[in-house]
Amino acid sequence: MDYSDDEMKEVILKPLEERLYFISPEDFLFNEWQRSFNNVLKERKLLDEKLYLNRKHRSITHKIEVKFENIQIFQKAWLNSTLEKSRPNVSIDQAVIDSDDTPGAKCMVLHPAEVKAVAANTFAKQFRKRDTHLDQLSLFWRNIYAVQQCN
Repeated sequence: MDYSDDEMKEVILKPLEERLYFISPEDFLFNEWQRSFNNVLKERKLLDEKLYLNRKHRSITHKIEVKFENIQIFQKAWLNSTLEKSRPNVSIDQAVIDSDDTPGAKCMVLHPAEVKAVAANTFAKQFRKRDTHLDQLSLFWRNIYAVQQCN
């Protein structure tokens, strides 16, 4: 298993000669060397396992942080998805307008640029700021907008 230098620095802080699994070249192929080799093998397995678990823990933590960040950024979409609410996008690809040639006749606009202009003008007319004078309202609307008395 290959490890980055940062991972090795996290685990191995002792000099080589002070580590339990250091094998000196003088003891090569003796019984003591075999025992040392087995110890080194055990230490290496423990080191590999520790580094693997450390890497796995960091990966899981990173995935959790990314998921949390996505939930925070796209909270509305995430909640709608969780609640199985879907709101499809509205696509306006055609419009019906009054004909310029014949009064009272309608015609269909299909060109995307013209449709976009018609839609923009329609929305602008519908949601424009209105110059409303409350004193010029009919009696019906004045009663609706009148201040309510609470008992």
